[in-house]
Amino acid sequence: MIIHISTVARRSTFFMFFNINAITASYVTFIMKILKYVSKWQFKGEYKILFNRAPLGDGQWHLYNIVSDPGETLNLRDTKPEIFTALMQGYQDYVRNNGVLPIPEDYDQREQVISNALHERLIKPVQEFWRSLF
Repeated sequence: MIIHISTVARRSTFFMFFNINAITASYVTFIMKILKYVSKWQFKGEYKILFNRAPLGDGQWHLYNIVSDPGETLNLRDTKPEIFTALMQGYQDYVRNNGVLPIPEDYDQREQVISNALHERLIKPVQEFWRSLF
């Protein structure tokens, strides 16, 4: 399993790689703590809502049963509206209670990855080189 995480505030992108057969409850807890700060999602029992941000996603919220559909291929939003509504309320409560800032509409993950790479591999080394001279 590969989990991609992008953050706007810290201008960083990273990947987490996991052997799906070796994941334990402690891994899941660890992943959930990290993802809570950088993604739009909410879990309740065996259900999860997830926002697929454009341009890579469709810009819509999705509902998945992560037990019966671990590959998240069947969107249950229209067939289980009561669960979707409860999870959305939970996410909105989390946003309100924790001061989560919205990601700008024009944010593009691809541009952010390129910007991060240029900064880390080009701009930062040049800055460090010039600082070392003085």
